[in-house]
Amino acid sequence: MNINSYVRKFGKYSFKERPFNEVDGLILSALAYVNLDMYTPNEGSIRIRDINVDNPTAFYDGSVDAKQNKMLFNLMKTSKRFKNVETSNVKKSISENKDKQFYALTYLLPNNEAYVAYRGTDTSLLGWREDMYFTFSDEIPSHPDAVGYLNHIMTKLQRRFYVGGHSKGGNLAIYSVLYMNKSLSNRLIKAYSFDGPGSRRIILKDSNYEIIKDRLEKYLTYNDMVGVINNTIENVKIVHSNGLLLGGHDPFYWFVNLNGECFSYSKNRSIGSRVFEAGMLKWSKEINDEDKQLVVRVLFELMGESSKTIYDVPKNAVQLFKTRKERLNEKFSEEEIIKAKDIFTLWLKYVTGMKK
Repeated sequence: MNINSYVRKFGKYSFKERPFNEVDGLILSALAYVNLDMYTPNEGSIRIRDINVDNPTAFYDGSVDAKQNKMLFNLMKTSKRFKNVETSNVKKSISENKDKQFYALTYLLPNNEAYVAYRGTDTSLLGWREDMYFTFSDEIPSHPDAVGYLNHIMTKLQRRFYVGGHSKGGNLAIYSVLYMNKSLSNRLIKAYSFDGPGSRRIILKDSNYEIIKDRLEKYLTYNDMVGVINNTIENVKIVHSNGLLLGGHDPFYWFVNLNGECFSYSKNRSIGSRVFEAGMLKWSKEINDEDKQLVVRVLFELMGESSKTIYDVPKNAVQLFKTRKERLNEKFSEEEIIKAKDIFTLWLKYVTGMKK
């Protein structure tokens, strides 16, 4: 069963009857893709059961799997387990100039605990552009926002707390607890990274790693191609997922154990996932950061300024193909274009395991 099936089957139990678990963490992280800021007050909070969606198109806009997110939200609204969970303190920061797509909120649980959730990458190309920083930078634009948000919210709320997120949100969750104020760490229950990439930044001596390392939980999937990037956490759990390639990254494809207490696990990742991880590592070591950034700039130029979401690219494919040379020549020299093509070809060779 997936997380929607989990809510159907186990939503009749309160957190007192069945304690909070990792599946609940993924559910709250998945719900962070929904635009809860539309109905969450700037001051105070609102119960999930009391959110009456009068504009569903806008409410689910940006969700990579909007249909499943809609089903999840409606199931949670009527479930004993989630209907009284409150959404609060939504922080949204979008910047085209800084390549930043940041979104966080805090769930107030009925048992007087809190869950700080960071949104992963949405359907905007801005979000995908920020993701590229994982390949050439020690810090992504949202990192300072994540640490600042956690320090603020946990100083404001004197509760024990979980922190979590899916995809980029998982990276922000781990990063935020590593560099939050040490005085807050005694109230951290667990920090979840649900298939979030790691950070290149070395865990510094002034981080909280030594005092919270036993409370860090990272999950990869069988065919993983996201969470394995820059992974530095040794103790990871591998979740069965029936989605192919990046489809397995989708939280709605993750298998939940029939007892509802955890996910269904695999002993190892697929050969393809391990080849991809090794290829990424090799490519990262051989190519300098400036050249990696060049590849990213060329790639997004090919997608076109008129493309604002990942769905716009295929829609504009014909026009983008016809104008690609003209647009590239306006921004890059011939030498840069050739170099970017060669570096990308090398990346493709390494991550697919091609011999030639």
